[in-house]
Amino acid sequence: LSAELPRLLGLSWIAEAMGVVLLAPPLLAVGWPGRPAVRHLEGVAWIAAAGAFTLAVHGGSLSAPAALAASYAVFPLILAVALRFGPAVTSAAVLAVAAAALSCTALGKGPFAQVGPVADLLSLHAHLAMLGVTGLLLAAARSERDRADRQAREHLHTLARAGRLGAVSSLAGGIAHEVNQPLAAANSYAQGAQRMLRAGRPREEVAAALEAVVRGNERAAEVVRRLRAFLRSDAGEREAADLNTLVGEAIELVIPEYRRHRIGLLSDRHPEPLAVWADPVAIRQVVVNLLQNALEAVLGGEGLAWVQVTTRRDPGGRWGEVAVADSGPG
Repeated sequence: LSAELPRLLGLSWIAEAMGVVLLAPPLLAVGWPGRPAVRHLEGVAWIAAAGAFTLAVHGGSLSAPAALAASYAVFPLILAVALRFGPAVTSAAVLAVAAAALSCTALGKGPFAQVGPVADLLSLHAHLAMLGVTGLLLAAARSERDRADRQAREHLHTLARAGRLGAVSSLAGGIAHEVNQPLAAANSYAQGAQRMLRAGRPREEVAAALEAVVRGNERAAEVVRRLRAFLRSDAGEREAADLNTLVGEAIELVIPEYRRHRIGLLSDRHPEPLAVWADPVAIRQVVVNLLQNALEAVLGGEGLAWVQVTTRRDPGGRWGEVAVADSGPG
């Protein structure tokens, strides 16, 4: 017994280590959060494919040398799973491969059932250890890269939002005037309607004054709506949009500042809608930034100052283009 003890301890340690390598990753990855149902189903299909392939190789009628060579063909499959899905599905696929291979080897089938139970299991454990460690390391590297990409996108979104807040800060005076003007007009019409009601004026005159109140409130609400759309926090989400509409909304945000400085802002937009697949918030921000830069360029210049925005479709008909020109230097 004393002579067999080191060997038994070694075998026990190897068995326990393989249990940790094969069972711990899928248990730690239970829950698989943030994945849509379609990706769940696709991941299950890849796991089943890995198990089925291993059963075909280890339990088939191939000769021992051919089966041994074919058993390594599961490596590219596991690597593909690691690159596509990350650690959760990779660990489950490795576990499916291990279950199939161990079952076949225990039944005396496959390339690792040739010498004896102990030697066969040691060879199979080495094979599975290489497979599991390789797949999990690659999956971990992919997961870390995805996390870094998400953080980079979040930082870019934060910087973009700060840029939009800065743009609104510089346009605050013009925007406040644009909101106050219709509200002041609506207040005047409302007071006039009150006086008309007290004086017993005809309903038609009172109705006209109230309609002017509604129009003024709607105009102010439209300015607020454009401002909220510009400051939306869900930037980065692409959707179908009309480039002409996005450019028009950006122009409406900066036009009060142009009026305050008495700078002409010309708009030459394509006569037909320009359908694009883009992030509306980012497009508005880019156009607003360009128009602000153009305004700064023409301020203090000599002669007639102007800025022109043009939208058109490229000659190939695939893209929408926005061009901003100004009379400033350079």
